[in-house]
Amino acid sequence: MPDSTRRRPDGRLILLLGALAVCGPLSIDMYLPSLPALAASFGTSPAAAQTTLTSFIFGFSFGMLLYGPLSDAHGRRPVLLGGIVLYAIASIACAAAYSIDALVFVRFLQALGAGAASVLARAIARDAHEPGDAACVLSMLSIVTSIGPLLAPLIGGQLLLLGGWRVVFVVLTLFGAACAVTAFLRVPETWPKEKRASAALGKSFAAYGHLLTDPVT
Repeated sequence: MPDSTRRRPDGRLILLLGALAVCGPLSIDMYLPSLPALAASFGTSPAAAQTTLTSFIFGFSFGMLLYGPLSDAHGRRPVLLGGIVLYAIASIACAAAYSIDALVFVRFLQALGAGAASVLARAIARDAHEPGDAACVLSMLSIVTSIGPLLAPLIGGQLLLLGGWRVVFVVLTLFGAACAVTAFLRVPETWPKEKRASAALGKSFAAYGHLLTDPVT
């Protein structure tokens, strides 16, 4: 008997999952035009300003590894909501950052939240649909995440002209807050409790070590 949580694709859910999946690309590419202004604002070098990008990529990569096992053990919905709320809070902290070091730190936290949105958007798409439909939904999410980096620098450049680099992070805050509220209202729990009971965090993280040490894998 098919899993009762699986259903035909829901256009509104797909749009929401697409918005969640694009959090990472938007947060990287939307603020790229602001890097020179950011360096000037803090009186630092372009290289120091670019560490905010390095920090984000590191946090995003770490989050991608972290949230899969966490959501297997505790469910998709609470981990997703926690991540997207962290993203929104960290985004407003980026807008209010008083030094380049503070911005590097909160960019790392912002990336952790974006990692949850990216990983769990895809996990929920797989959980909530039959395999054939899930493949179509994942393809749509891939299209969205491909278009995002193309449009984000254009949007970021216009925001820079309108109000400076901090405005970019204010817009990302509003985007994250909208995603958090919509996810709270519309995203169901798609990972059954009986599967969570069998998910061991230690086992999942041990598998990463096996992948790193096994040359065949």
